[in-house]
Amino acid sequence: MRLIFHIDMDAFFPTVEVIDNPSLRGKPVIVGGVNSKRGVVSSASYEARRYGVRSGMSIQEAKRLCPGGIFLPVRHDRYVEFSYKIRNIFFEYSPKVEMISIDEAFLDMQGVEICKKDPIAYAEKIRVKIKSLGLSLSIGISYNKFMAKMATEDAKPDGILLLNESDAKDFLGPKNVEKLWGVGDQLKETLNKMGIFKVSDIWKYSLDYLFYEFGKRGEDLYYLSRGIDRSEVVPYTPPKSLGKEITLEEDILPEPALVIPIISYLSEMVGYNLRLRSFSGNSITLKIKFYNHKIKTKSKTIGYFTSFDDEIFYYATKLFLDAKDITLPIRLLGIYVGGLKKVFGFQLDLSGQRKKRKALLSVIDEIRKKYGFDSVIKGVSYLYEK
Repeated sequence: MRLIFHIDMDAFFPTVEVIDNPSLRGKPVIVGGVNSKRGVVSSASYEARRYGVRSGMSIQEAKRLCPGGIFLPVRHDRYVEFSYKIRNIFFEYSPKVEMISIDEAFLDMQGVEICKKDPIAYAEKIRVKIKSLGLSLSIGISYNKFMAKMATEDAKPDGILLLNESDAKDFLGPKNVEKLWGVGDQLKETLNKMGIFKVSDIWKYSLDYLFYEFGKRGEDLYYLSRGIDRSEVVPYTPPKSLGKEITLEEDILPEPALVIPIISYLSEMVGYNLRLRSFSGNSITLKIKFYNHKIKTKSKTIGYFTSFDDEIFYYATKLFLDAKDITLPIRLLGIYVGGLKKVFGFQLDLSGQRKKRKALLSVIDEIRKKYGFDSVIKGVSYLYEK
């Protein structure tokens, strides 16, 4: 029988904030876009969740529900540091790890004989190791990925739950139908109109009927409602691109004086994140979302690999200035670098200027690691008022 672990950190972002500032322990901590009128909650501590604060909620609504909450900006780079530590621990216990988010993973325990003897004891070893970092986590154990993730949801917070194949129907039957993978608001509404509110309500429909009504999605409903999931744990694969986006507090006109400082700030953020992960890329993409939510992208493939802020800035700015169809007010700007590969050095030039710039960026990166990204930014980036 397959044996799959699903591991998910509990309130990951707020917990990292507590690690760095222990005075926050036990308080309602809310992490998100706190500096923007359009900001949303990225994560909330369990103390904040008692007030009804949830991920995806607007910051304004969160402040209304939890006026005494401690609202903190997202420090993505710091969370990534902990994510790498977590992933390294996962590989100590399983040869096959699929990271599905910054703080969540599936581990395939096939071939790990010591785990098969006592899965819960093995999971506890992982839990103790990760808790030594100061983090809290929950672990679901089952015979496939879907059931393991469902087990984790019931184990939260800070628990371990094992579900055997014989437990599937009794466990899944009473669950709301939207707990099944792929059931969003629209499908939920359709299923409710059919009288399907609980997972067990699906069981009265045949596979042929569900496939006729919903196609592949209907087939998934049939199998998942019975605890059947044949998907494999897919090992980590490097990202194809890395980037950053900024949703503006107010729409801006597509004027260089307004847009270029934001492009500069984004270029610095993207370059910094590339270097943190030892990536360089050879394509630059500028993403623009207009006031009407329509999106336009402009891309350029360059003849070498880079992680230098100024080179990313040069090409992204050129993409903007050369475009003739960016005429509407802008709501969001983003920059992505693609064609990534691991690079532990950099491409030399005859003048030696790249070596000097690399040395300068290394110093700046160390300062940012210690004091935060905004501790050192260029003058033109400073013109962007966040």
